[in-house]
Amino acid sequence: MSRPLTFAVSDRFADKRPVVAATLRQLLEVAGWPSHQKEGEADLGYGVTATTTLAAADPRAWVGSSNDQPVSREGVMLPAGAVLAGGEIDWVYTAHFFVTGQHEWTETPDGLRHRDPDKAVVRWQLDRHRPVEIAAKKITEHLRRDTTPPPPRPPWPRGKAWAVALTHDCDRIYRYRPRTYFAEAVNLGRSGNLAMAGLQSAKGLYSLAARPFLADPCLTAWQRMIEWQRRAGIVSATYFGTWSRFDRNGHADDLHYDYRDPNLARSAASLTDSGCELGLHFSIRSEATPGQLAREIARFEEVTGHRPTGARAHFWSLNAERPEDTLRTLFEECGLAYDTSLGMNATSGFRRGVGYPYRPFDPMTGKALGGFELPPTVMDEALHLSATTPSGRRQAFRDLLDEARRNGGLVILDWHTDAFLPGYQDDCFPDIVSEIESLLAESECWFARPDEIAAWAARDRWQQ
Repeated sequence: MSRPLTFAVSDRFADKRPVVAATLRQLLEVAGWPSHQKEGEADLGYGVTATTTLAAADPRAWVGSSNDQPVSREGVMLPAGAVLAGGEIDWVYTAHFFVTGQHEWTETPDGLRHRDPDKAVVRWQLDRHRPVEIAAKKITEHLRRDTTPPPPRPPWPRGKAWAVALTHDCDRIYRYRPRTYFAEAVNLGRSGNLAMAGLQSAKGLYSLAARPFLADPCLTAWQRMIEWQRRAGIVSATYFGTWSRFDRNGHADDLHYDYRDPNLARSAASLTDSGCELGLHFSIRSEATPGQLAREIARFEEVTGHRPTGARAHFWSLNAERPEDTLRTLFEECGLAYDTSLGMNATSGFRRGVGYPYRPFDPMTGKALGGFELPPTVMDEALHLSATTPSGRRQAFRDLLDEARRNGGLVILDWHTDAFLPGYQDDCFPDIVSEIESLLAESECWFARPDEIAAWAARDRWQQ
């Protein structure tokens, strides 16, 4: 195992020193080195002289960094505060800016601030670049210029050069669901929305007539997905929910199915038998309701017989102001190993500027939150929107994979369980099935489950 590198942070950064230290620790870990902070002589210095002294922004730049504007340097969009007077780039500040989501804030015309990940990905060109990993590589170059550091740990196991994980969100099991349509009609009628109540009632009546005679297309599509994976030898992760829109405190956009549904249990068992992973797709209000995540995990155990290793938020619904608060609950209170919720709807790329497993930390205190974020790269909707033709979407998908090949990154695909439904997203998923299957034969690609990737990043990488 490589000896830990040491780093020192100037006292000038005052109460931001723990945040600077957390960022440096994260960068070195991505690069392949364990590290720890020390006072005095160190391998790396931020704002202080060391064997390798890194360019450091004025401490004032670390306060209010969410107001920073993009500038282009070295072919990458960077926060203006990272570009120093002499032209040097503060790569530590750059990494902090992205990995803590400072760039996601946007302002409405009436002056209100909110996070807009899709807009941020486009504005900061994160659909093309991974500035956090670029920062890690730059620091590696500085180290090797000034000294001979110990060999870094490999980014992937068994000589693999990059990694792919196929994941699925189970947002619906049935198209024909009379009971839930009628329940929605009642709720809408009570709220005075009679037009929508009438529409849901009509859907309920149609479902009631169709269900005894027609195979449900959504369930059939999921079964087809499971069979395709089994036949191709693909292992994946499927995230299903245990809290519906009809449960206490349920949101109108939460899932409509009951976690005790027998078809859900059968599908879950089939996936487990095939070596696939099952994870929790937690509800929209769970981040704001004390004890809610624990209740949803208990229901998950009731269905599967085991606790989930990882989770993904329905509608990416982490805490809107401080996503790290939800991650802290998942990791520290619920004991999960990873989350994979920091994704986008309409764009693909690297929401937090990184395409590698990383340890989120509190952006105010620098305290590690206890688990890993596996950043989703592309959702089926985003690929569907990337082009207007099947050939255009296939090319966009190939471009995404090629970027990961070149840079040794991680691609996490997020496809819904009913992606084989005829006409769904203009048959976007069936069009790229062969592209996914070809990855299994690629010697340098590690096709793995998310729980395996999290275990590698947390433990196995450091025990080689």
